[in-house]
Amino acid sequence: MRWRRATAINAAGACATGFVTAVVIATKFLHGAWIVVAAMPLIVIGLQRLHRHYRSVENALARGRVRPIDEDVHNVVVLYVEHVDAACHEALAYVHWLEEDAVHAIHVAGRGTARDVRTEWERLGDPLELSVLETEGQDHVDTVIQHVDALERPDGEHFVTVVTPAKKRPRATARG
Repeated sequence: MRWRRATAINAAGACATGFVTAVVIATKFLHGAWIVVAAMPLIVIGLQRLHRHYRSVENALARGRVRPIDEDVHNVVVLYVEHVDAACHEALAYVHWLEEDAVHAIHVAGRGTARDVRTEWERLGDPLELSVLETEGQDHVDTVIQHVDALERPDGEHFVTVVTPAKKRPRATARG
């Protein structure tokens, strides 16, 4: 019985919202409300197409139409260096452990950090060269993505692995 009451309340709210929407569209149509009236069907169609695309990708993955890797996998490894700290040292050790031929260390310049990071990197003494990328007014993430997209892959089949150092967070302890 409670669901009938909830349904009646929702129906009343939907009717009131529809009535207010109709009044606003009728009174403000020439003042710009026509844009909303025209845009809403386009947005709905676009979202339905996006949903259809996601469903087709989901179905393809579920059927296992992912190409199996039956040969050695080669990576182009990119180490993202924001600061030269303990997390960076650990990530650098991991990158060297991977033993890949193509390894790039990058830092995205911003807020005057490039000179300090380059100095710390040189003090580190690692043979891996640090490239400093200029943002050119872009977001740091967009700059890294553009760098990754522009990387040369020797056979066109190499994967690109981006290693991002992360500081370890202390575990929560139970109090008792």
